Amino acid sequence: KKHDDGAPPRVVVVGGLGRLGAEICEQLLTRGDAVTCCDDARAFLVDEAAASSHQEDERCEGDDVVNGACLAEKRSALARLEAIGLNNNAKNRGAHQQSSPESSSSSSFFETTPLPRAETALEAEEYAEAVAQAVRAARATDLVLLGLCGLDRGDRVARRALRDPPASLR
Repeated sequence: KKHDDGAPPRVVVVGGLGRLGAEICEQLLTRGDAVTCCDDARAFLVDEAAASSHQEDERCEGDDVVNGACLAEKRSALARLEAIGLNNNAKNRGAHQQSSPESSSSSSFFETTPLPRAETALEAEEYAEAVAQAVRAARATDLVLLGLCGLDRGDRVARRALRDPPASLR
């Protein structure tokens, strides 16, 4: 559904860089929806020094396989989704300038929210709060929760994210 102001739907996808999540994000972006992708914070590392300190992540073993994708696959998906989002932003700016040259849209079609790891009960609460904040900040019209089955407390994360949803999600 569209926002009241006519902006495209904003979908928050938790687990958006896993194999299924990236496919969902790509389909949403392709149809013109705005997407906020939430995933493991390590997937968003861009600093070469920080990334090189996580070389063991590239082997796709153990905890580094998150939501069916290793961190290298998640980074690849991130680059692909960012490119689609940038393309959508350019198309949107062009359409706005043709219809109303004085108006400019500051809305981005693709945004990201890094999530903390959630291995303990306290971390799961922090993760749940991060998801809830992303939903509120994005003024989400829709929410897709993926990868929570890998969390011990995935059901609590989902309930917390939906405990006090923004009016746009209701």
